Amino acid sequence: RSRTGSVRFSADDTRSLLAELGLRIPTAGVPTLRLVWPSDTAPAPGSDTEVVLGLRPGIDTAELLDGFRREAPDLLLELPALATVGVDGTAITRTETLLGSGLWEIRIDGRCWWEHRGPSARWLVPVVDGEVVPVREEVLRAPTRSDEELSLPAIVVADVPMQPDRRRLLPAAHVEDVARGYAEFVRALPAEQRLELVPVPGFARSDTDRRIREAVLEELRTHPWLPAADGGPDLLPDRATALPGLTADLADALADVVPGLVPPALCGPRHAPALASVDVHRIGPARVADLLAGHDREPRWWYRLYEALTPLVVDAVVAEELA
Repeated sequence: RSRTGSVRFSADDTRSLLAELGLRIPTAGVPTLRLVWPSDTAPAPGSDTEVVLGLRPGIDTAELLDGFRREAPDLLLELPALATVGVDGTAITRTETLLGSGLWEIRIDGRCWWEHRGPSARWLVPVVDGEVVPVREEVLRAPTRSDEELSLPAIVVADVPMQPDRRRLLPAAHVEDVARGYAEFVRALPAEQRLELVPVPGFARSDTDRRIREAVLEELRTHPWLPAADGGPDLLPDRATALPGLTADLADALADVVPGLVPPALCGPRHAPALASVDVHRIGPARVADLLAGHDREPRWWYRLYEALTPLVVDAVVAEELA
């Protein structure tokens, strides 16, 4: 229905016309959507366009409406021009707030996401109490959900060529372009949460997943986004160094000895797979000892360093490495 003219589809009218013309009904059923019929019915007041669908017999209306409610947040994420979805008198609304550094806060139905808008894609990650919650099993959204399974830690809504049914990529689609800007997304996050959005090693869920993962990792490897322990400019991963067991005191003592140290919070074992994915150097006590060789410092500096190194000395092997 539209204010400039309306049409309708009718299985009964189509069936009658086929019989009138002496044509048999296809075995697949009446081709209801092949023919349109003029209508004088106007859209509801306040609307320019309205689509009205009739339910087939046997459809559970309550279950159908519940399904619409569950799908509404996804549609509002995927279609930013859509502000509100109404379901049986309930309005589900999308709001967005610019947080800075290219990051937007999206709120829908009591849930929250942080969004970054890149050249070819929008990236989103759920947020709970100010902490990002990486997704683990997702699909490519182009812009609505497709059948291309992904294992990325963020939701991607991309402008990529799809087959007519919108389920699969076209064979020649250059999907790697969606990764452009991902490093800026990660860099916009709080420093201690950035590694949450680094894809860790694992089996790809599809060829599309493999290609996007590789492009995302290359994007991360070639742009500065890792925070520096000394508070300096963000680091390129191949210029960064992680020291397991690093403390704030030790990071301060080693600031001008070990270049490119990342903060202690990112040096723990939980983040080791993410750091390895982007080729961050990991060093141990023996390498620290090598880097300290030849330094001529005042006794007070050495005392402070030894105190800071003490938590690392957990056994005789470490003690020997530092000797």
